[in-house]
Amino acid sequence: MISENSRHKTAANINPVVCAKCGNPNQPEEDTCTECNASLNVICGQCGHLNRRVKSRCASCGSRLHRNFWRVRYRIEKLERLFQGSGWLRRGFVLLCILLLMVLYAIIVKATAS
Repeated sequence: MISENSRHKTAANINPVVCAKCGNPNQPEEDTCTECNASLNVICGQCGHLNRRVKSRCASCGSRLHRNFWRVRYRIEKLERLFQGSGWLRRGFVLLCILLLMVLYAIIVKATAS
């Protein structure tokens, strides 16, 4: 007779959860990778269902679990985080924009004068 404990261990060895970050196989009951400590789960932003990180769509509602890099909202949030705490970086960006506007103004004035 097979005990419940050995049946659970056999099932865990058959279906390991592969880490999306490092590729390490983990036991199904693990929440974080044993190798790199990355989370093995992701929560769906639409319905709140807990999914495995390696999946691209939610098992409950079918919405995308991971953002595409080229989405405008994601790029704006990334820029906001970049400029959030560093005053010198924000000032440098403003000065660069002013310099660019001055160069464009000079080009337009020169083009209209000739």
